[in-house]
Amino acid sequence: MAETTGEPELEAKPAPADALTQKMKKAAPKANAVSVRKFLTPFKVACLAMSLLISFNIIWAYIFGNALGGQPIATLDINWTRPEPTEKFVPDFANSSGNDKQFVQNNYQAGNGVDLATKSQQEMPRITASDSSKIIHLPTEMAEAKPEGFESTGKLPRAPIEDVVQFSKYGKLPKIGVLGERPSEVYARPAPAFDGRPRIAIMITGLGIHQEATKNAIDGLPGEISFAFSPYGNGLQDWIHRARDMGHEVVLQTPMEPFDYPDNDPGPSTLLAEGEVPVNMSRFRWIMSRITGYIGITNFMGAKFTSKEKAVAPILRELERRGLYYIENGVSHRSKVAKLSKQMGLGYSKADIIIDEKKTVEDIENSLERIERIATTTGMAFAVGSNYPATIEHLKIWVNTLEAKGYQLIPVSAKVKKQLRTNVASGQ
Repeated sequence: MAETTGEPELEAKPAPADALTQKMKKAAPKANAVSVRKFLTPFKVACLAMSLLISFNIIWAYIFGNALGGQPIATLDINWTRPEPTEKFVPDFANSSGNDKQFVQNNYQAGNGVDLATKSQQEMPRITASDSSKIIHLPTEMAEAKPEGFESTGKLPRAPIEDVVQFSKYGKLPKIGVLGERPSEVYARPAPAFDGRPRIAIMITGLGIHQEATKNAIDGLPGEISFAFSPYGNGLQDWIHRARDMGHEVVLQTPMEPFDYPDNDPGPSTLLAEGEVPVNMSRFRWIMSRITGYIGITNFMGAKFTSKEKAVAPILRELERRGLYYIENGVSHRSKVAKLSKQMGLGYSKADIIIDEKKTVEDIENSLERIERIATTTGMAFAVGSNYPATIEHLKIWVNTLEAKGYQLIPVSAKVKKQLRTNVASGQ
């Protein structure tokens, strides 16, 4: 037998490695236990969250009747104030010492630069949008205000109209709106319904130079008569506002080179028949920026310029691109404008007669009689006159007799539209 000492036998302690192994075995999940951590992987968590979000949106739309079907909605505060361009166009005659001196002496002022800053409104309209759906929210005073149209007030909308304005280094230029709005249409005076009577359109040129004569024409002539403003006047936009408030649609005169230039000088920034196209286009855009609210342009002089297809074609293309008319002020047989306008589909009309070409009272009276004869023969007559005191005074008396004689007075835009329809019908 083995010999014993009588002392209790000590139990052997496990090694440190064996203790760690035993703890890991106790912490390990049982074979049949479900592991939530293993189930909730990042991908499955993301899918679960997306499913819950979609389910919530569907339930919300069903309960509350969301007309947009739960699509995302964005609310935008529109800031209508446009920043001033860093670059401004300076007319090429501004620093010259040429013919512009005589125009300054005769009150033909070119202006002192272009101010493109516009005033911001305190309470702005808001637009809520989703895909192609858009809702415009007007401020309270705008929403509650009753619209006053031309039929009730006799006034044309105040220019500029935001949808047809382009901000550029030259200033505010006309453009075709995103929905196809054309300045020639939105700024035009609504034409009266055709009732079978011969129609007469009248345009008076040279407004904006002499203040008293301009005021006399605007206030004294009926709103159906259209006005062409010179680009060289002062405070032109104020005159435009006044004219449109009285119902007159507006045309912009554009200085163009005559055959006897420079002895007969239309003024600074004249479009030259042999001028480089980029130079003429810069001058033309500066001229267009002088005012807003016009339906098109008319030539000031320009017999030589309009006779050169290479010179006038870029101007006509620019007009078509910007949604404007060309109204020819004169009866030059060398002009290429009529032919090119038909080819381009540009709104165009040409004067049948110049009321005061010889600038005598007898000539004015004879011209007014001729207008009536042309209207009676062809159904429509278009006459152009200058803003001379004698012309305006004779017109004031004459237009008041047209109703009794059986004639209908219409704006120039109605004459241009009639010509466009005729061109389309003839296949030109």
